[in-house]
Amino acid sequence: MVKGVAVGLQGLHQKGIIHLDVKPANFVFAGGRLKLIDFGIAKTMANPDNTKIARENTVGTVNYMSPEAIYGDDDGQHKQGRASDVWSLGCTCIEMATQHPPFYRFKGDTAAFKVLESPAPKLPPGFSREFNEFVNKCLTKDPILRAGLEQLSQLDFIKNAPGPEALANLD
Repeated sequence: MVKGVAVGLQGLHQKGIIHLDVKPANFVFAGGRLKLIDFGIAKTMANPDNTKIARENTVGTVNYMSPEAIYGDDDGQHKQGRASDVWSLGCTCIEMATQHPPFYRFKGDTAAFKVLESPAPKLPPGFSREFNEFVNKCLTKDPILRAGLEQLSQLDFIKNAPGPEALANLD
């Protein structure tokens, strides 16, 4: 399932679309396929080669928001890009594995503070090395160092996972 999400996000990013609200509630099964929905706060980059867009406000669901989406720069801009969606993908993986997003015990400003100031979320013990590696690369705090979807697609966790076509068997 994660492979399908990663492939779908990669396709959006190649078209210059940043979703900005990747979370489990924004995925549905339709026609035997996993689909990303709710593009209400998504943005299209005027130039697909751009790396970030700037917003004046924070938008999204705090427990899935990347540090850069929460913390404004000196100009008061919240600069988000492909790396923000990758962070949210990592948070989604944690929820799929544990039934809770990172920092779920906290709400509002407290949750935002935890995203900014706490170490990057980790999986509890018991998950494969490959899954841990994938999640850790998604949840690297610095967006410049965070793996892109192209890098993630080369990890064993994705390369060895069944493709999105395997979801057709879930009907």
